[in-house]
Amino acid sequence: SSPTEDDPFADMGLGDEDSTPPVVDDEDPFASMDMGEDSSSSTEDDPFADMGLGDEDSTPPVVDDEDPFASLEDLPISDSSEVDTTEDPFADNENLFDSFDSPGKDSISPVSDTDAFDDFGADLGDFDANTDSDIDTTDTLAGASLEDDLSSLAEGEPVEEDELSDEELAIIQQEIISYPPRLKRTIIDTITNDRVSNNDQRALLELIKARQKPAEVAEFLSTVLGRKVELYDSSGLYSEDGVQVIAKDEIYTKEGEFRRRQLIKKTVLGVAAGFLLIFGLFSSYKYVIKPYQASSKYEMGLEEIQKAWREPRNTKLRKEHLLEAERYFAKGEEIIPNNLEYLNKFGIAYMKIGEYDRAFEKLFGKIEPDLGSNNPEMAWNKREKIPLLSFSGYYSWDDDRLPIAGKKPENDKDPMRVLVDRSTIERRVLKAGAYLVAALEKKMYHNDTFINLARFHSNPARLFSKDGVKYKNDVLAVDYYQNVFTFGGDPDNIEATAGLGKIYYNQKDYGASLSYYDKIYEKFPNNPVGHEGLLSNYIEMWKNDHNPRFVMNHHRQVMNVLNVEDELSLFILSKLAGFYIDLNPSNIRIKYSLNPEDQVTGMDIDDVTNHLLNVAFTRTENRDGIKINGRNHAESYYQRGRFYLKRGESIRALKQFEYAASYDPAHYLAVLEMAEHYMRIGNTEESMNLLKNAAERYKRYHHYYGGRDEDETLINGEPGRIFFDIGKMIYMGSSSITEKDDLTAFPGRKVYPTRSLGELPNKDRDRRKEMKNAIAYFAKAEELKLKNPALLRELHYYKGWIEYMNSMTNEGFSEALKDWSRLEDDVYTNVNVIMGKANAYYYTGQLKAALGNYLKLKEDFEEKMGDIATPVPQDNRHQEVFQTLSAIYNNIGAIYERQGKFNLAMQHYWKAIETSRMISTASEIAMANKEMLFRKKIGGDGLPLLDDWLPPTLESVVEIQNIRKK
Repeated sequence: SSPTEDDPFADMGLGDEDSTPPVVDDEDPFASMDMGEDSSSSTEDDPFADMGLGDEDSTPPVVDDEDPFASLEDLPISDSSEVDTTEDPFADNENLFDSFDSPGKDSISPVSDTDAFDDFGADLGDFDANTDSDIDTTDTLAGASLEDDLSSLAEGEPVEEDELSDEELAIIQQEIISYPPRLKRTIIDTITNDRVSNNDQRALLELIKARQKPAEVAEFLSTVLGRKVELYDSSGLYSEDGVQVIAKDEIYTKEGEFRRRQLIKKTVLGVAAGFLLIFGLFSSYKYVIKPYQASSKYEMGLEEIQKAWREPRNTKLRKEHLLEAERYFAKGEEIIPNNLEYLNKFGIAYMKIGEYDRAFEKLFGKIEPDLGSNNPEMAWNKREKIPLLSFSGYYSWDDDRLPIAGKKPENDKDPMRVLVDRSTIERRVLKAGAYLVAALEKKMYHNDTFINLARFHSNPARLFSKDGVKYKNDVLAVDYYQNVFTFGGDPDNIEATAGLGKIYYNQKDYGASLSYYDKIYEKFPNNPVGHEGLLSNYIEMWKNDHNPRFVMNHHRQVMNVLNVEDELSLFILSKLAGFYIDLNPSNIRIKYSLNPEDQVTGMDIDDVTNHLLNVAFTRTENRDGIKINGRNHAESYYQRGRFYLKRGESIRALKQFEYAASYDPAHYLAVLEMAEHYMRIGNTEESMNLLKNAAERYKRYHHYYGGRDEDETLINGEPGRIFFDIGKMIYMGSSSITEKDDLTAFPGRKVYPTRSLGELPNKDRDRRKEMKNAIAYFAKAEELKLKNPALLRELHYYKGWIEYMNSMTNEGFSEALKDWSRLEDDVYTNVNVIMGKANAYYYTGQLKAALGNYLKLKEDFEEKMGDIATPVPQDNRHQEVFQTLSAIYNNIGAIYERQGKFNLAMQHYWKAIETSRMISTASEIAMANKEMLFRKKIGGDGLPLLDDWLPPTLESVVEIQNIRKK
């Protein structure tokens, strides 16, 4: 037999180059390794068929740059396993172990010289001679190993029977796809280079087939190879997908390219972000931080102005607050100068506290010479049109020419010069106000500035009519409002329309005022401003004609139809509540045919009042930048106090008045109501303290009344009541003869004039002198135009009574008669007034007038005496009837005596004596007159004595008792 028959490796190409190897039988797994080019054996079934060892001069196969197995072709894969090339870094090496082409016989070369294997080994990774990798193998070693193997085969060494099949190799290829690259290369190197026995290879296969963890496979290889097998390459010679790194520079790798692109992208984004950051920081500083810093300074200045308002005028503390306000304004101006918003806010704030020159500088500015200096018709209180401004000559707006932030103009630059209207007179701009800034710098028509200047010139505050007389001009204010509609481009501006209505409202031209508020109502039916103006006008009209129809009907529409009641201002809510408090439900039903009960809500007058106040306490509104909380609204508490007082709940009312007084230092009416409460219960000390407090509040703040809507209540509240009450308390405390006398009962009510009392103790004499002080307070009340009819009635009686008691001459009695004559109704009906006038007539020699008054009283009291069957001395009502009638009889007798009618005189003296005895008292004056009349008949002289006592109050004992019961 031939060698090829006995030795399956006989034809491995170690013989003569020209020898032709026989055809390898299909059963031989290495039969396809025939060295001839014309081998008829198929290479399709042999995974090592392409591992031909060509001629030593032959060119080694080209290796792919990225895959060391790129030259390996079409590895057969089991039909049951489909390879995912998207996850396999060796996806291009589909036939890894089937890529060794069978070389021809002419291409046989020594194994050690096989370049193909050299190249193959290099591409497997750790083939750099300088690396420490355990799997690195030089080309020489790889060649020698293969040469040894082939030599041993040529010599006929036995072949292991358990060599891995194609299917098993395919399984390995499939399973190791997801292995770490370093471990994957080690497995391939171990199998292709037969670094372990076939048995170990099969054991490795079993581990791989069992899908053991890569770490366990690496541990097995470490055992069989005798060196530690790593999962990952740490040398940096291979990429993550196992491709050998040819160049060290990362830029030439995919990762490097990716990182380079990422770096470029990040750099571009970083630069863009930097620009955005710089722009954002700049914008934030310019439009957020800087305005916030300026705003905070301006707001602190506004707070200082509010503090100044609480201090009396011309005081050091007030001046300090105003100076501090200007400092804060300068700090804000240093950050953002010529701020229209805060120029307007400061102007209105100064206006409200009565600093009108400061207010005008902020709202308009300051120019020199001022308007009106050359032409009085152009003065602020005379002109009818708003000023039209333009620069003179080459001038333009320049902040350096203005004293901004409290600094002088830069380098003492000449101020800007402007022309006003058509005048050729150049005027220097000394300070920039909102109007000058808007017109000259911004070159715009600023509606807020128009509106605030209109408010300034039409300011209804009392002080403005005095200190601001040079600015007071309703006509100019109307033109400012009209310019909002025209130049301002807002013909439906609600604030300007309401401002026009307010001007006519303050002038008490309610018809004209209603027309403007009605325009708002027609165009904006749900806007509360129109309803506020209508309701306020209707209430003022009701005060004149007492017809509540318009107020009640419109309020019910606002409440039930439009549902905007809870949007009404705090002032209007409290004013409406005050309107309902003053209503008499019975009167409106009978006289005006109005149902006091709301048919929609079922609320009566008291319910509506309480409802309105509850709405007010839950409201919050912003007024000129100041937040006003309903829970701190003094006017609402004041009206609730009046509501409780009307219902007879005086203690609850007192608490509400206390709240009102604490929340508004100018609210003298709340303190006055508290004082009158203590007057009613007889606590004179507390009452006097509160009255003095009310007087101090009025004195300090009354100049500012009119600057707030709520001041309307304070203006209409009759501050004269304060001084009347003080005078009344002094009067009541000093009018009695002794300090212990009760002026509401007899005999304390029988107060005789000072000339009839004789010598009094020093204490009582000094006390009675206080009546002159009472006269001064009554005069102050009249000066303040006290209008309350009931209070005026008392005031005139008290003044006449004091004059009557202190008169020593006819002049004093004449003053008393003058005061009492102003009591138009009482001069005919009130007993005390008629009695006082009759006595004064007697002392001034008007005997007929005196007699007429006495006779009228005589008839009335004789009738009253007839109604008393049995007089009771302890009954003050009986005392009043009998003692008054006794005095009347005596005084009639005195007149008859002076007229020479002695018999009639004697009769009346006896009636006086007998009437007094009926009540267990003695008429000493009547008895003295009787005795003097006897003497006169025998030649005596002298005028008869008048029983001239007079009660200090208008009310009778019965009326006083009824008042106390209430």
